[in-house]
Amino acid sequence: MTELISELYSKLSPSEWEEIETSFKRVSDGETPSIPVNGFNLRQLERLRSVHDSGEHILLGTEEAKRADILEKELRNYLTEVFSENPAAHIYIIVSCLFLTFAVHEPMHPEELTHWVRKEKDGNTEYLCPASNDSLTCSFCVCSRLEQ
Repeated sequence: MTELISELYSKLSPSEWEEIETSFKRVSDGETPSIPVNGFNLRQLERLRSVHDSGEHILLGTEEAKRADILEKELRNYLTEVFSENPAAHIYIIVSCLFLTFAVHEPMHPEELTHWVRKEKDGNTEYLCPASNDSLTCSFCVCSRLEQ
């Protein structure tokens, strides 16, 4: 078993967590963050910090931990290819995506970017995404394909 929250939290140094807190406050005040990451990912990192500080534990079984490792590698490759101009942002995005996917089971992208739809059905939440495709990264997302 892998304890997800502690593992994700430890991927960033104490000074990086301080920068996240400073940046989150700056964004909340309408200013530019001091780290190279957008407001959406900052909010997810702040959520992760809150869960970590609460002492909550989320255990991943062996198969889920393997899936998390695969997603992390896929995200590193993807970000190196399409976001090579800002490698300092990669770790923040990766940690945010892993938190969303494996801890809170929410889409990796903000709603306004991919226009996913949230539906409640029989007490369960379902996410449908028109941008979903056959990529490896999309296969990890909680969204199902929204047929147009």
